[in-house]
Amino acid sequence: YGDIYFNDMFIQDLKSKESSIILSKNEMLDDDLGAIIENEYLSTLTFNIKSPKWCKIALFKQDELRLLKQFINDKNNTKLYLFEAINWIIDKGGKFKTYFTDNSHYIVHVDNSKELEKIQK
Repeated sequence: YGDIYFNDMFIQDLKSKESSIILSKNEMLDDDLGAIIENEYLSTLTFNIKSPKWCKIALFKQDELRLLKQFINDKNNTKLYLFEAINWIIDKGGKFKTYFTDNSHYIVHVDNSKELEKIQK
């Protein structure tokens, strides 16, 4: 996945009392996960969806946080990815409110040293 840098303003703007997932309608890489949304809540994260794309940021609260801990503590899940945990949580009744951002202003995906220069600007 690489690393993600996001600035303070991004977090301050996210004042949700419920678990949330950050999405973007902007062009992202084809291999980035897309989101299926129903009534402003995430239904599933999956490949082969053009837009919206998951920005690889999720906020876990209350029941979803409890379910995430349960997922992580299951030794059968050690080789699974976070998006698989999120989909599992949804299957167990968890909900993630969707929020959209223009990720070019708030989020930088850092996969190599040249991308670090974007953060300093």
